[in-house]
Amino acid sequence: MTYYAQIDTTVSSPQSILGWYDSDNLGSVQLPALKTLIQVTPDIYLSRQRFLLTYLENGVPVMPLELAKGFQITKMKQMYDITSPPLVSFVTAAGVTNTYQADSDSITNLQRSILGCSFSGATPTGFYWIASDNTKVPFTFADLQGLAKAIFEQGVMLFDKFQAKKALINASTFVADVQAITWLS
Repeated sequence: MTYYAQIDTTVSSPQSILGWYDSDNLGSVQLPALKTLIQVTPDIYLSRQRFLLTYLENGVPVMPLELAKGFQITKMKQMYDITSPPLVSFVTAAGVTNTYQADSDSITNLQRSILGCSFSGATPTGFYWIASDNTKVPFTFADLQGLAKAIFEQGVMLFDKFQAKKALINASTFVADVQAITWLS
């Protein structure tokens, strides 16, 4: 079977892909002038949906720069979301070192505890916070504030990394440069 892309010949390179055809359906559809059809490899034809191939440059599929930037920023946002720290290490005023959950529910509980204790400036007698290993760790009001600060600082580092990746992507002028930017690079 032979595969074709219909291209817009009214513009210079890169040219928009207006349609996709194979040799089986060439006779069954009303086609534009054959000069707007170019033969493509089976790999290009079969990957047309997966890679959103919408442009060809000298017969080779290309992705528009702005589309590539959008995809790459979306990937960076996904990595930012999944690498947000589930745990944070913290040392209490009493010198107890442990790790604590830093997921959204734990942060909400921490905010509520700080708010509730802020009126008296102290935690209730016997107050504790649950460490990631489920041990009850005695916590003071200062410990609650310190844990919140530790979670905040760790989050800021990740957010700064995300912003730096977005800036690199947006400053790139070639699709290949955009696609070379990864979370780990």
